[in-house]
Amino acid sequence: MSLIGSATLGADGKANGNFGVLEAKDEASARAFAEGDPYAHAGIVSQIEITPLPDTFQAHRISEPMTKPEA
Repeated sequence: MSLIGSATLGADGKANGNFGVLEAKDEASARAFAEGDPYAHAGIVSQIEITPLPDTFQAHRISEPMTKPEA
């Protein structure tokens, strides 16, 4: 499995949640990963939502820039 994620910010600039993009073999594996998070175990996470992405999702674009930096 691979994961990339970050905190999300409200209009006031303060953290108000988080998101992650997880590559997993199926929804059950993704849910088990999310529910195993220490924040979930501590009760800090109030909701876990799993949203499948299409097979055409280009995960490599997360780590590779879409445009080349200017010289």
